[in-house]
Amino acid sequence: MKKKNLFVAGAAVIAVAGALTFGSIQTFASATAEEEAKQIAVKYLDAVEDRNAEEAVKYVEDVRFPDEASLLAAYKQMNESSPVTNIAITDIKKKNSKHVDITIEYVTSEGEKDSSVLPMVKEDAGWKVVYSEIKEKPAKK
Repeated sequence: MKKKNLFVAGAAVIAVAGALTFGSIQTFASATAEEEAKQIAVKYLDAVEDRNAEEAVKYVEDVRFPDEASLLAAYKQMNESSPVTNIAITDIKKKNSKHVDITIEYVTSEGEKDSSVLPMVKEDAGWKVVYSEIKEKPAKK
């Protein structure tokens, strides 16, 4: 009888441990598109604010540049000529499971507050900030 009770108790422990393990795996796997995109955006924005062009370009897909070398050169030049500080995410809008827009506010090199939208796209390699065109902002009066 003791062996049967010990077997049942052991099976119960294994069942509980399995449920806890699979429950946590499922929770991790079910991170929302917004959360996943935000994680990459934070890495990108930290690199931009730290003026680390090599790190920033890891999170960018930018069709305005023909290759990785010219993209990196542009980011290095941007770091020197127009660095930004105090970057903060202010809004996250999910368009669908593969497209999320992240709105940020920041302070320009001239000391002015500004905002932009980072279009995030999920591809095979994961989430990236995707720039497809330059959008000029109207000049301030």
